[in-house]
Amino acid sequence: MSRARWVVPLGVGCVVAGCNGDVSSGGVDAGVISDAATPTDAGSREDAGSMVDASRPDAGGGGVGCEGRDYLFCEDFESAAPGSLPEGWTVGGGWQLGDSVPEVTSESVHTGARALRSSIAISGQRRAERSIESLGDARGVHWGRVFYRVQTPAFVPSGGVVHNTLLALLGADEARVVDTVIRNDGAHQFLYNVPDDSCCAGSSYDHRTYDGDWHCAEWRVDRTTQSYRFFIDGDEVDDIAFDHGAGDTRARMDAFSRIALGWRNYQTPDTPYTSYFDDLAIDDERIGCE
Repeated sequence: MSRARWVVPLGVGCVVAGCNGDVSSGGVDAGVISDAATPTDAGSREDAGSMVDASRPDAGGGGVGCEGRDYLFCEDFESAAPGSLPEGWTVGGGWQLGDSVPEVTSESVHTGARALRSSIAISGQRRAERSIESLGDARGVHWGRVFYRVQTPAFVPSGGVVHNTLLALLGADEARVVDTVIRNDGAHQFLYNVPDDSCCAGSSYDHRTYDGDWHCAEWRVDRTTQSYRFFIDGDEVDDIAFDHGAGDTRARMDAFSRIALGWRNYQTPDTPYTSYFDDLAIDDERIGCE
């Protein structure tokens, strides 16, 4: 397989299970809330890296980006003008369409001069989507990595929880591979989730990444063994790893056709979550955070 960066046009559409499955219960993922109730539960570019203003507290640094990388897929959002999306990306469907859409911005970046911004205070908002069909078998067997930042102060529910998906893989269904649930003390769990909450695992509530800093999320999916691993800032979150075995369909892993990036809530917060995403990559080996 060629390891060059690629661009494939993508059509707009709503993931049926992602739209109908969550909205049918009023956008409230009952299985996740049940778990959460117990605190112990579970393109081309010009040297954009030189454009980072190190005096900004939200400015990135280092040499991550896509320049000179040979990942199977890499997106650092440098090729798009602010207010747009890079070639190949479109705004994907949600079940509430009356709010802001994800777009490239220069207001906060991990590396380079641009990142993806998503800011919403509704349930079921739209995300940035693109095809990954050109990845072949790696669509369902790969390592992935994305950096994200949640602007502070981030909304904290006064009671109950708010479930948020940051990144999902879309095929016949939706696999939420970077997913969180935040509770009323500001702590959150990570989880692997599907739209009807029937699977799969949630971590303990000992994570606090809605803190204004950039964080590195990594995932590993293998549809042949129906297995999953997740890392945050280089450390594995062991309690959400699973290996269900070939033929098991609980995790809804298949030869995914699209990737969806951007903040999506399943309960409606009082104020928006403003989040940023950068340096997204997929490869057949672990990518890491450097």
